[in-house]
Amino acid sequence: MSIPLHTTNASWSTYRDQFVAALHQLREDGIGDIVFGDIDLKSHREWEEQVCEEASMCAHLPLWQRNRRDVLRQVWSAGIRCHIVAIDTTRLSEEVLGAELTPDLATAFMETGVDACGENGEFHTVVVDAPFFRHPIDLVFGEIVSRGGYQAIDARLSVGPMS
Repeated sequence: MSIPLHTTNASWSTYRDQFVAALHQLREDGIGDIVFGDIDLKSHREWEEQVCEEASMCAHLPLWQRNRRDVLRQVWSAGIRCHIVAIDTTRLSEEVLGAELTPDLATAFMETGVDACGENGEFHTVVVDAPFFRHPIDLVFGEIVSRGGYQAIDARLSVGPMS
């Protein structure tokens, strides 16, 4: 996307503090706005607005109160692709870890009462291709880690042959 990637390490106990510290660093670098993808979880919106306010930044939620099916249709019609990298094991089986979130899979989720956007924490995704990417991200999926009713799949960048 021709923008720098900013990362930080955090544990569950330090997540909020590390997140706010990262926002402060971004603010010092001249970034004043942050975009979040939440659709309707009020507690998430409140948290995002609070941490942004602490860092003198503005939170934007462009998907707020949007219809989930419309959001997904727009994602797919724009050529955005994503893979499932974490699941709530009470709602989904590990068979979907690493799978691409396709219209068929989203429909299957909805038929079983799972939110097709994962808005209620049923799953999390990583975007691997979009029109604004220079090239798709080629991931190799590996070990599955289980913790507290959730599973995540290790995803590493594929390193192709050197030219």
